[in-house]
Amino acid sequence: MNYKRIDRILLFTALAILAAALVFKAAASSLKTTLVFSQWWQTGMEPDTLESLIREFEGLHPGIRVRLDTRPYGEIRDRLNLYLKAEDSGGEAAASPEWQPDVLGLDQRWLPELTRRGVLEPLEAHTGAGGEGFIAAPQDEKQAVHLVSLVSLLYFNIDMLRAAGFNRPPKTRAEFISYAEALAGPDRSALTLALDPADSRDLYRDVLSWFWASGAKLTGGRGLRFADPPFIETLTFLNALYQRDCLSRNVFTTGGEAKLDAFINRRTAMMIGPVQYIKALRQARAGGGDQDFFGISAVPVPGSYIGSPVFASEDWYAGIPRSSRHKEEAWMWLAFLARRRSFLTGRASGILSGTESRRDPLYAKAADIYELGEGTYEPLDLEELPAFETILLEELKALFEEARTPQEAAAEMQRRWDLRAIR
Repeated sequence: MNYKRIDRILLFTALAILAAALVFKAAASSLKTTLVFSQWWQTGMEPDTLESLIREFEGLHPGIRVRLDTRPYGEIRDRLNLYLKAEDSGGEAAASPEWQPDVLGLDQRWLPELTRRGVLEPLEAHTGAGGEGFIAAPQDEKQAVHLVSLVSLLYFNIDMLRAAGFNRPPKTRAEFISYAEALAGPDRSALTLALDPADSRDLYRDVLSWFWASGAKLTGGRGLRFADPPFIETLTFLNALYQRDCLSRNVFTTGGEAKLDAFINRRTAMMIGPVQYIKALRQARAGGGDQDFFGISAVPVPGSYIGSPVFASEDWYAGIPRSSRHKEEAWMWLAFLARRRSFLTGRASGILSGTESRRDPLYAKAADIYELGEGTYEPLDLEELPAFETILLEELKALFEEARTPQEAAAEMQRRWDLRAIR
């Protein structure tokens, strides 16, 4: 018997089996559906949050892979604008080759237009789409899943307020100005505004939070109402703080991280920020004892205001673009995110529910403001948002630095906005 020949046959057979296995594995891998999940959320969450959800999902669905596509908030908004412009021009409205999301993170401000324009896939046809977690859009279509709610709050340094003779945070604008004048000094400001155009979300928190706290809104039946008394009164209040040296002087180049750093290092006594700042502040001052060095409150209101707190809300939604090439698999991922909403909310550093947060005094306070108050935002078309933000920032700068009156600044905002609308 030729044992060498038998050994060679066995070796070749084993190699053939191994090669076939590798080919089968490669073929199976190539048959997997890859979903692209575009969002800006990853940097605002605890590390490994989305990755851990993806691992869990892929374990349940071996035939689907999810690829995270994390981009700056402004870039996602700009790409959606390009999508809409391409659709308007009669060109190819599908996403560009380098950006083809199957599931897309959405800001609540974008939803009315995206729904009206039919950009998002209606979800009612999918199994379980009538369940918890969906919002009713115009014509009763359901096109997005609500995942996370964040509320903007007034943060104050307890020791700095006490040193100035105050044992509680200000509740009205008049009180706030009195506090601010007592707290401001050569090496510190009473309030820091972060109005760097690089991240427009701070404009809504740091400026419009004060306006919305009055119970008013800019949007209405005849467009934006910059020249109405509630908005002029808000400009008057902010200008008074600036002219009395109560605000940091570099507000138009300060970003959210710099604002947070100024508060942590006692260069500012108060700031407005999202509820996730609670965790960020605690982590920054770790080792400083069990007692929090800061407190939170609703944004102070005009003295004439009577009613529940109104706060700037920041809500995260997710939807499926109509251009998605894998709608059924995208729905499976979207439904999974809806089922894991509590985990996502907790890891997003914006805990507003659950027994743990209820036992924590600061999160319990934030939850009370959220549940007893009213969240608001200004719904503008996506293509209008950049112009709105530019006009507001430029005219605020002119108000603060060029001796323009609040009435003049509001009138110029109105003129510029109305002129743009008729072009």
